[in-house]
Amino acid sequence: MPRVRTVAEDASEQKVLDDIAKYGWHGVHILAEGDQGPYFFTVGLFKTYQHPELLIYGLKREVAHQVIWNAVGGLPKDERLDLDKPTDKLLEGYSCCFVEVPKTSYYE
Repeated sequence: MPRVRTVAEDASEQKVLDDIAKYGWHGVHILAEGDQGPYFFTVGLFKTYQHPELLIYGLKREVAHQVIWNAVGGLPKDERLDLDKPTDKLLEGYSCCFVEVPKTSYYE
């Protein structure tokens, strides 16, 4: 089983570790490139809360970060969203649903 890294090799990795220690997770935003739209994903949710990591495609960084913040806000109090059902708790006026990414697609 892979071990979780606890020592940073540079300042950007230290930021990730510091955010996980402080907030329980860190968000990574990847800019749009070519045909690929922007996306935002979490690091640390599984380590901290045994919760699946979350990934959002196509939203601006600020919006994606707020959606994730809304989704994980209850985790410290053991209040989890039901990932098997749509929810209207993340975006005002919109319903969101979750789709599991197959492990065979993790690399891509």
